[in-house]
Amino acid sequence: MTQQALAEAVGVTRQTIIAIEHGKYSPSLEIAFRIAAAFHVAMDDVFIHEETERSLNAEPGSRAMTGIVERCDSYLGFLIP
Repeated sequence: MTQQALAEAVGVTRQTIIAIEHGKYSPSLEIAFRIAAAFHVAMDDVFIHEETERSLNAEPGSRAMTGIVERCDSYLGFLIP
């Protein structure tokens, strides 16, 4: 799935998806659920809360969500360029 396709499925712009991926924008709960639903996965498969991430010994400073499309496609077992 492309960023544009995800944006259309969720009802936001491609720029919004990019901003979310880069940690520059935190989506509303509704948008977060729509993103997860677009991939037919649970929201915590897409998003990781920074405090939870730190408690799991993640590298400090890593983003709460990186590459929505790549992460979910990888989770589902396929990648679409």
